[in-house]
Amino acid sequence: MSNLILFGLAASGKTYWGKRLAKALQLTFIDTDALLESLFLDQYSKKCTCSEIYKEKGEETFRDLEHRVIRSLVKKTNCIIALGGGAVLDAENLKILHQIGTMIYLKEEKAVLKKRLLAGPVRAFFSSVDPIRDFDLYYKRRLPVYENIPSQVLFLSELNEEKIINRCKEIFYGL
Repeated sequence: MSNLILFGLAASGKTYWGKRLAKALQLTFIDTDALLESLFLDQYSKKCTCSEIYKEKGEETFRDLEHRVIRSLVKKTNCIIALGGGAVLDAENLKILHQIGTMIYLKEEKAVLKKRLLAGPVRAFFSSVDPIRDFDLYYKRRLPVYENIPSQVLFLSELNEEKIINRCKEIFYGL
């Protein structure tokens, strides 16, 4: 495969690890959330974060933009691609992603994700009324989906940076 594609729940470290892996493996780093924001800017002449796009335009428009971003990756090679958390929920996206690279599921402990997600501003897909309940529902709904995607799995809580990088090198180079 010519790309490593990182996916996982929100706050699992896709961008964080993607940048480190790209540097360590001397590959190009692509963040689909950044591409989505750029596409939104081009289309609507307005600079917004993914969260703002989701709130302002709704999930349907957001997912359409995300799908267009995924389709734009078809000819990319030798890249580390960090996906937005929900990109793998769409069957067509998954089909494309499996064709262009090896999927790597960044699995993080529930408590760690919860702490990270609830520490900052409330995510667009959580209500400000009860974000803890919303996180629990989000986790319960999404975890089985992620667990059933054919992929390499990295249990982040069990690995240090060196082991994560070495494991990704093995996957990329087929060792």
